[in-house]
Amino acid sequence: MSRDLILMALALMTWGMGEGMFYFFQPLYLQQLGADPVKIGAILGIVGVSMSVAHLPAGYLSDRFGRRPLLIIAWFSGLAATTIMALSTNLTFL
Repeated sequence: MSRDLILMALALMTWGMGEGMFYFFQPLYLQQLGADPVKIGAILGIVGVSMSVAHLPAGYLSDRFGRRPLLIIAWFSGLAATTIMALSTNLTFL
C-alpha cells in the first residue's frame, strides 16, 4: 500500500471513531432541543441515508477535480457544520 492510502485509511478511521462517539450523545442533544423519540429516529435515519448517498457525488467530484481539493473543502465544511450544530439553540436551527 502506498503512503497516501495508509494516511487516508488512518484519517477515515479517526473520523469514524469520532462519528461513532458522537452518536451516543446526539439523541440526548436532540432531546434537549425539543425533539420527541419519533423525530430523533427520523433525524438519525435521514443522517444515515444522507451519509450513504453522499459517497456517489463525492467520488465523481474527486475524480473530476482531484482528491486533495475535495478533502480540503470537506474539512472546512465539516468544521462549519460542527460549529453550526454546537451553536444551535433550537431544533429548527440544527
